[in-house]
Amino acid sequence: MGSFEGDVYLLFRLLLCKEDKRVFRVREKGIVKCLSGLFGCSLQEMLTDLEQGDLGETAKKFFVASGLSKQKSTYTLKEVDDWLEELTNTTRDDQHTAAFKTFIERATGDDLKLICKIIDHDLKISIGARYALVALHPDAFNAYKNSNNLKAIIEKAKNYELKGDGGLKRKMSLSVNLMTPIKPMLARPNNTLEHTVQRCPNGMFAEIKYDGERVQIHKNNDEYKTYSRNLKPVAPHKIAEVQQYIPQAFTGATTIILDGEILLMDTNTNLPLPFGTLGIHKKTAFTNATVCLFIFDILYLNGEMLLGLPLCERRKILEENVKPIPGRIALSEVHRPKNVAELTAVFNKVVSENIEGLVVKDIHGTYEPNMRHWIKIKKEHFDGMCDTVDLIVLGAYYGTGNKGGLMSIFLMGVYDEKEDRFKTVCKVGNGFTDKTIQELQTAFPVVKIEKNEAKCPSWLSCKKMLLPDFVVKNPRETPIWEIKGAEFTISKFHTADSISIRFPRVIKVRDDKDWKTATSLKYLRSLYEKGGINRKKVDDEEEEENDEFNTIQPKMNSLKINTQTSQKSNTIAKKSKEDEVDGKDVFLGLNVIVYKVENEERLKGILKRGGAGLVDEDDEGFSIKNVTHIITEETNEKQLYNGVKQENPNCCVVSPLWIDACLKHNCLVSERNFLIS
Repeated sequence: MGSFEGDVYLLFRLLLCKEDKRVFRVREKGIVKCLSGLFGCSLQEMLTDLEQGDLGETAKKFFVASGLSKQKSTYTLKEVDDWLEELTNTTRDDQHTAAFKTFIERATGDDLKLICKIIDHDLKISIGARYALVALHPDAFNAYKNSNNLKAIIEKAKNYELKGDGGLKRKMSLSVNLMTPIKPMLARPNNTLEHTVQRCPNGMFAEIKYDGERVQIHKNNDEYKTYSRNLKPVAPHKIAEVQQYIPQAFTGATTIILDGEILLMDTNTNLPLPFGTLGIHKKTAFTNATVCLFIFDILYLNGEMLLGLPLCERRKILEENVKPIPGRIALSEVHRPKNVAELTAVFNKVVSENIEGLVVKDIHGTYEPNMRHWIKIKKEHFDGMCDTVDLIVLGAYYGTGNKGGLMSIFLMGVYDEKEDRFKTVCKVGNGFTDKTIQELQTAFPVVKIEKNEAKCPSWLSCKKMLLPDFVVKNPRETPIWEIKGAEFTISKFHTADSISIRFPRVIKVRDDKDWKTATSLKYLRSLYEKGGINRKKVDDEEEEENDEFNTIQPKMNSLKINTQTSQKSNTIAKKSKEDEVDGKDVFLGLNVIVYKVENEERLKGILKRGGAGLVDEDDEGFSIKNVTHIITEETNEKQLYNGVKQENPNCCVVSPLWIDACLKHNCLVSERNFLIS
């Protein structure tokens, strides 16, 4: 490890904090609250500074200004790691305050800035495990993918180095470790069956996609452990009912690692119940249901790692070593379609049974941890909202990052004649250039209410969760914008009969309409009931191939914002055809956080070129009000998703594959199939 004399493992553990699975139960605003009290400064001033987008910079700025910061850091790596470990055990505000009080007694401004970033699992230095670990050994990252054991990788690399230069020439491999979870292999969405078949030239398995919760089961003699998709132990209440049957199903294996899903099965219909029903409160609502474990892969058996075997061989081994128990433990249902027509027939069948879809796998494919080489096809992949609505601008929110201090997200709604009030439908920030955002600051009169319920005007029906920073001065005199989205949906956070729009974006300004001729609540309700679903018709050749199935794809509209000739219309920037190719302006108007992903700089570059505003500070998804999207890996903490939905219900937490899909179609596509939940 060169001349470095410290603990290399601790160095990499802190450097790769995105890989650190420790959970810190303190939110961004909670940290600010603690620090403002310790610094003796205004909480409101710190929160205002935080709106610029970076907790670490805010903490450093006010720490240094307080005169409490030290000039030279004296912390060791072990002391920092020990402090972080203690922080994981704190849950109350007073405990958080006591922990930070201890830390700042010896800290510099930079110490505090970095500790805030580590707590957030992102040092913002654009380095991931792949690039850090190959500095130790060319094979270190691949070995880490298989073992998920950072400490073992570091020790092995140190041993190679001690043996001289030849160490780098010897291949590094690290076997799967029992009772240490392996990062699961994942599936990428696809919206054409033809392309799915092309991706599997060797033949395919089409497995039922169970709408359950991913689990990985480890058996070592009589000891069993079960891990979630996020590599955490599965909550006891989810696995308890099926746990007693696991030893009966695996009698012939002393050691084994299995990949599967756990879900509730309706005992009357013998069909799976929806995702989320395993929750400790929801499960009790289904009296005619049992918990069932569906197993679809085997990764390890009796001391032998099976990741490198073809899927067809792994499936055979799985069938030979797992004994199904009716209603409790089952092997996944597998079909062997040979062409598009046969795959279509299987897909139609599962859709008719209200099953989520299929996962298609190459029969010769190996198991690649954390890679998306399987393909998932779901009915929702082909859906899209064909209707547009003309909504009234009701309010606005401050942006973050490079739009901090500017109104950049707008609250849209409809008029309810019965109650003589304006009701909320969605928040929109898509379709605006930076120039447009500047022009919108003075495009119509607003009143600042600072999300204060007491200042909310009587004409506006708005849930507390969605109260804006500004409301329009007179909703009868504000612009009407044409809005298009992926689909109509129900949201408990919106007041227009709970009808909202997923993935809303501005199409154009409707200068020919006012609040009276804009979409009414009554008409919005009729559109929702109609479904607003577009299905693209297939051509004659596709009809001939299978007249019972239409290959349907989303109707993709570009983000070109049409303009009128009036003064109001100038607030929406024109885009030439040249701007609509090669990803230009595809992400126009989005406020995006890139959080815990490989190739972070590449993704940020794509988003920036596409017109997105990059938000500088992730806060684990808690309390970021004006972010439209968070791009993250599915293997991250569910804490992120839950926190986002509490603070900003309209924010979409999606995988990086959504960016690829948008680039492929050169326009925004529905996030529905890329959501992290």
